[in-house]
Amino acid sequence: MRLVLLILFILNGAAINAWGLPAQAQAQAQAQAQELEKPVLIRYRQRPPYLEKKWGELSGKCGDNVIKAFKKAKISFHTMETPFFRQLAEFQSGDAEVCSIAWLKTSKREELMKFSEPICDDGPWVIVGYKGTISPDTRSVESLLKNPELKVARRAKFSFGETLDEKIEHNKASVISVENPELKQVFDMIQAGRADYTLLPESEFYELAKKQKIHPTEFVVVKADDLKGPHLRYMICSKGVPDSVIKKFNKAISSINP
Repeated sequence: MRLVLLILFILNGAAINAWGLPAQAQAQAQAQAQELEKPVLIRYRQRPPYLEKKWGELSGKCGDNVIKAFKKAKISFHTMETPFFRQLAEFQSGDAEVCSIAWLKTSKREELMKFSEPICDDGPWVIVGYKGTISPDTRSVESLLKNPELKVARRAKFSFGETLDEKIEHNKASVISVENPELKQVFDMIQAGRADYTLLPESEFYELAKKQKIHPTEFVVVKADDLKGPHLRYMICSKGVPDSVIKKFNKAISSINP
């Protein structure tokens, strides 16, 4: 009997690691450590002034903060430029373990993705409309959305953010869907008279105007009272990205964006 007890004691001792953990717990801890060490793939599409690739590294209003947070949290990562619709397909499938930067939060998106703490703020948005159709004295975007004769242009699968999306749906506004994800196509459509106006961050409009040689004087640009913000953007991650990684990132980004 003593011999049996001795053998059981030895076998049990072999299953204990240096920290006093059972072998199974040790294996789980090692697996979690490997997950934390696995580089995070950050997909992005260049979108000045939020995301630009300069000197081999992401920069811009959102990009700078994200890269600083990853480095501060000591999370290894690599970046890959990826078209918008491919990114969306990956998150919808739920198979990939990826993150992406500078997304507006909506309840529908939260069903598919994990959201970080805010990474940046757009600042005020503006109404950009067709001259002669949109009055420069417009005080609110809701007054336009209530007008059934006016058509708002929005890129397919894109969002204006939860609040504006709900206002569009509530007012049953006429929406012209632009299939091309490039923002310039929206303004081409407005200039052609196929849509009357669109909504976007003021800084993004003037950055686009500078890079694409769009003349702001050809449009009506209105700073409406109900577009002042905040308009927060987030990093999104697929469901496969460990919560522990997002938690570390959130702690770092919160110290950068108090």
